[in-house]
Amino acid sequence: VAGPPHSRLVALDGLRGIAAISVLIFHFTFRSAQLFPQLGTPWEFGRWGYYGVALFFVISGFVIFLSLQGATVGRFVLARAIRLYPIYLVAAALTFLLVSLVHLNGREVTPVQALANFPLIQFLWGAPLIDGVYWTLGVEVAFYVVIGILFFSGLLRGRWRALTILGWLVVVCALCAGYRRLPADAATALMGVHFAVEWMPVFGLGMVFFLLWSGERGVLTFALGPLSILASWYTLRDGTLTIAILAICVLVIFALWGPVAALGNRPLRFLGDISYPLYLTHQNLGYIALVGFAGLGLSRWVSVPTAAIGALAIATALTYLVDRPVRRLLRRVLLHRDTVG
Repeated sequence: VAGPPHSRLVALDGLRGIAAISVLIFHFTFRSAQLFPQLGTPWEFGRWGYYGVALFFVISGFVIFLSLQGATVGRFVLARAIRLYPIYLVAAALTFLLVSLVHLNGREVTPVQALANFPLIQFLWGAPLIDGVYWTLGVEVAFYVVIGILFFSGLLRGRWRALTILGWLVVVCALCAGYRRLPADAATALMGVHFAVEWMPVFGLGMVFFLLWSGERGVLTFALGPLSILASWYTLRDGTLTIAILAICVLVIFALWGPVAALGNRPLRFLGDISYPLYLTHQNLGYIALVGFAGLGLSRWVSVPTAAIGALAIATALTYLVDRPVRRLLRRVLLHRDTVG
């Protein structure tokens, strides 16, 4: 299957940068003030930054489906583990230590709870998160498991793959419908699993974009785009999020079929390069900075940009001093070559 040229992957990296900055803006301008009243009133425009999470998931649906092409089970699992785990362990340890050191109110976890965060899927059993953004990593891992099973069983290969995605969307919607009919106790016990399932259509939208990009032009493939959006509206039950997903579709179409330079420019590529470490570290460390600046009497018009610059600096250092060297070494030892993703 022909994948996108390198320039298009660069444009998708630019989208990653937009997603990361969007989530940072949400936390620094809106969510922070909800959690820490001393910061003042939430800035309403920042609310929309939350939907950068959905953009991350659409990009993941595309890139992970691409990375599966020609992969073996072992190489896929190793490649995903190398991409996610090393820098996650460093970022989680750093966040835990600094939050514990300054006693950031409401964000601390015990050492035992911190250890429970290392599997990435800790939200499935309700373990407190070292950093609230880590819930998305468990959802990502759940998607990797599902798509890996479908792909390596042969259902996501050849002419059947569009039909498989359709069937998968139907099953996801049926599971969510069944969840809503459970007794309260059972629903509470399965809340984490449902949390992962309800986001699956958003990943599916990214998979549909990959099919279209790789040259599949059947009627069902084109229909899967609107059906994925409809399924996400049904599973997530959020009309505003659905509107955001429509806007995300426009961005992805622009990245895949529009001028590459618009999203593949150097600043966005840089943000895309550091997006994962930035995502892992910005929230609680940013809150530490914002609360500290408020204690000094600084205006939020000064403290928010300053905290953002600090978050970018930490992410840059982690990317180029830790994440890239470690991944390069692990790929060389375990995979003997670079991998997509």
